Amino acid sequence: MLNAKNPTRKPDRQSLSPKTPGKVSAALFFGALLCVTPPAWPDQTDYATLNQIKNEAQEHSQASDTLFYLADLYGPRLTGSPNYLAAAEWAIKTLRAYGLENVHKEPLGQIYLAPGLEWSGRSWSYTRCSVRLLEPQQAQLYAVPAGWSRPTGARISGEAIFAPLPQNPGQVDLFINRFRGRLKGKILLTSERARVQRQSPPETFRYSDQDLAKLALPDETSPEPRGEELASRPGTSQPDAELERALEGWNRLLDFLHDEQVLALAQPAGGQGGTLFTTNQFGPPDPNHDPPPTISISAEQYNRLIRFTEKQLPVKLEIEVESQFYQHPDHFNVIGDIPGTSRKEQVVMIGAHLDSWFGGTGATDNAAGVAIVMETMRILSKLRLKMNRTVRLALWDAEELNAAGSRAYIAQHYLDGKTAANKKLSDALSVYLNVDNGAGRIRGVYLQSNKAAVPVFESWLAPLKELGATTVSIRDSEGSDHQAFDHAGIPAFEVIQDPLNYYSRTHHSTMDLVDYVPPNDLKQGAAVLAAIVYQAANSPDLVPRKR
Repeated sequence: MLNAKNPTRKPDRQSLSPKTPGKVSAALFFGALLCVTPPAWPDQTDYATLNQIKNEAQEHSQASDTLFYLADLYGPRLTGSPNYLAAAEWAIKTLRAYGLENVHKEPLGQIYLAPGLEWSGRSWSYTRCSVRLLEPQQAQLYAVPAGWSRPTGARISGEAIFAPLPQNPGQVDLFINRFRGRLKGKILLTSERARVQRQSPPETFRYSDQDLAKLALPDETSPEPRGEELASRPGTSQPDAELERALEGWNRLLDFLHDEQVLALAQPAGGQGGTLFTTNQFGPPDPNHDPPPTISISAEQYNRLIRFTEKQLPVKLEIEVESQFYQHPDHFNVIGDIPGTSRKEQVVMIGAHLDSWFGGTGATDNAAGVAIVMETMRILSKLRLKMNRTVRLALWDAEELNAAGSRAYIAQHYLDGKTAANKKLSDALSVYLNVDNGAGRIRGVYLQSNKAAVPVFESWLAPLKELGATTVSIRDSEGSDHQAFDHAGIPAFEVIQDPLNYYSRTHHSTMDLVDYVPPNDLKQGAAVLAAIVYQAANSPDLVPRKR
């Protein structure tokens, strides 16, 4: 996505046409906005300040530098790993240099991946993964380890046999009975042949006006949340019986693989055409026995191995994995403030998760989001804007592990540990805005079924039309840190971003690299977010809660 050959050169604004939505560079948006006529509707919008914000975002951006440090230098940033710790220290130092106050680490405490499912918090990293086919031909294979894979200890080799693992704990006994006594010293091909699509739709795309219009409509397939869903809380209650049965089944399978002395496991990686989508080890987070060293091989090469076995040809692999566990690392969020004035006890909060997955460097997921929120704070601080409410930044830890960082923050600050009821402090948090949808431009906001917030965000986005941020969607966005706030009854929303090739190419893949982050999209995202935050901080009222 770094598609500018010379990112330091200012684009020729006169050569750009505003008639091509979805293809106009950020430079045009900024240039057009500076001369836009305010809409003829009653409002209290401070256009002069908003134009200051957008000019700062365009002309003096540091977002790409932030991305370099977080992704190129400190990526990947798996929670608890040395890279996460280094990235967090750099972010803290940088935020303090921006002038933020009370910049600090907040420990997560005991981490629960599900109700009653504690996790030791051990982290992991790898430095080598080499896989070669030795028989019936010799070839270097393209592979990565599964997350939290054990190291091989040395270069190992052995016969690879087709032994697909159970799909659910109820099939464990069938697998054990079938393979008992047959697996010593073997490398298991644990999956059927991977599906490789012959043709794919265009890999990268931006939302058209028609796409955004559809997003603005309610999603009829998703009913509004029921009261008990809104009232759900992070907790430490006992696991349910189904979870306990699953944990017992997977531990029994891992015990069996350990007793059989399986040499290694091999599985197909998701993706095609040289991209490997990575995954973590199967089984419980803290098993009785860790799985054997596990590798993910490119789908096309894995299928070749399966075809060999189907022809009953002997397959021999050589594997070397160097990896390391970190048993008791620090897990913490990074928090920092720009204090407000007349209503400083009230808070407008923005955030993005600092941790990443391990396939690439965590550039699009989610160094880009972190760069946008950090750049937003830099802009607001540098311009010394008067903001009535305190603006708070959060860089979340462990989002990739069931959003453990944001859930811990909610549990510590906004929920009563004894009653699970909201603390009064939660009434002072006006809104939380989350950035975690890749590296594309911000096009609007998902409001998590909060109909009362629609007119508020329509008014805040109205002066940002020329930036391309126009869409107020009542729909829900799932799978990131805003959900912990939403479940606690606090207005919490995810921004809508152009998809680009997030899910087709970069999300949790070996291609999650800086080259797929357009610098102008970072500038536009920071301008939009800073403009929204400034308006939220000075709005006469708090953002309305869900009814």
